[in-house]
Amino acid sequence: MVASTVCSGLFLNIVTADQYISIILTGNMFKDIYKKKGYESRLLSRTTEDSVTVTSVLVPWNTCGMTQATILGVATLTYLPYCFFNLISPLMSITMAAIGFKIKSNTMKKIRVSLLTKVVIAIAAGVLFGQFLPGGIARIFVTFNSLFGNFLSFSIPLIILGLVTPAIGDLGKGAGKLLLITALIAYGSTVFSGFFTFLSGSAIFPAHTTDQHGIDGDGESGRFHADTLLRGKYAAF
Repeated sequence: MVASTVCSGLFLNIVTADQYISIILTGNMFKDIYKKKGYESRLLSRTTEDSVTVTSVLVPWNTCGMTQATILGVATLTYLPYCFFNLISPLMSITMAAIGFKIKSNTMKKIRVSLLTKVVIAIAAGVLFGQFLPGGIARIFVTFNSLFGNFLSFSIPLIILGLVTPAIGDLGKGAGKLLLITALIAYGSTVFSGFFTFLSGSAIFPAHTTDQHGIDGDGESGRFHADTLLRGKYAAF
């Protein structure tokens, strides 16, 4: 497969006399075959690079060969014996394919990791490296986290708007009304959550604080508690 691609690329460089046309034709001829055989597309890309791109300067009537000869003032066939990389690359591509080095097939079963697992791994890695990294390096990550967090907070509403609005628009009749209801529910739930948190905190935390530290709403019990502690402290002297 790779040898056929290399030979085709060399042949097209000679026949078409243009590097870009040879690259396009080689890729289009073999992309379906590589896909059918289960090989990665980057294998075709790398083989095309090794067979077409680097050998175009070795053909005297190719546009690349003529450009190099004109700029260098040296005939193509004169510098050709010294182009070791250009001559060896096609052979190396065929050799690596023959021994199976770095040749991957799409038919191989891939290990898929869920998003939640990736998040857990990232958090664990952050905690682990945070114990050993110097403070300067850690501050770089903290700065990046702060900047990215601000950017994300700004972008999320726009992303939601860009995704939800077209989807609702595709519903046809009554889409505007549905969009209005969705927006009202979203903002209403936000306002309700804020007020509920404020009222719950106002009702629970003062009583909890008074029970633990003797502080009431007027602060009188707090001052009495502080005076008692100070007297007990200086009584020891």
